[in-house]
Amino acid sequence: LPFAASDPEGSLAVVTAGAITIRVEGEAWNVTRGTGTSELVAPGEEATLATGDSGYVPGNVDGEVRNDGQERAEVLLFVVTPVDAAPDATPAP
Repeated sequence: LPFAASDPEGSLAVVTAGAITIRVEGEAWNVTRGTGTSELVAPGEEATLATGDSGYVPGNVDGEVRNDGQERAEVLLFVVTPVDAAPDATPAP
């Protein structure tokens, strides 16, 4: 699953089952392991996130997310839209 620098939305991915591999070009990004340790991943490097791990991928970067294994991977994804990129909306009461 590729993502592109033309997309301003960032994403927080939380792996709930299995494992995924993420590669981000152009900017470092953060991984938090299920053990509570954090690491900064250099641009162009890959990181594999397993169950309990999470990673924040900033917007406006090229890269990809993939499942390299045979086991099903499940990910809870929170998409972060910058205020200036969000569509105009009127809050409902």
